[in-house]
Amino acid sequence: VDDAIELYWRILGDTPDDRLSRDALIRLYRKADDWEKVCEVLEINHEKRRVVVSRRAVLEAERVECGLDVVVVAALTPET
Repeated sequence: VDDAIELYWRILGDTPDDRLSRDALIRLYRKADDWEKVCEVLEINHEKRRVVVSRRAVLEAERVECGLDVVVVAALTPET
């Protein structure tokens, strides 16, 4: 389990937007009853979602300002 946790943290170090690694860490820490670490990973999730929401707001404002009727869906999809 410790090796898996270490691996997922290394993946996050290289790819901070890797939602699968964050979810795996949450599962592993819950199994280990390490609720402080669960909270730490959940805070990372929360921060990533705020960035995505902020990015969406900027894109929507630009779309409205430019009078565009179409939004590129790929630009609004969070990276995993």
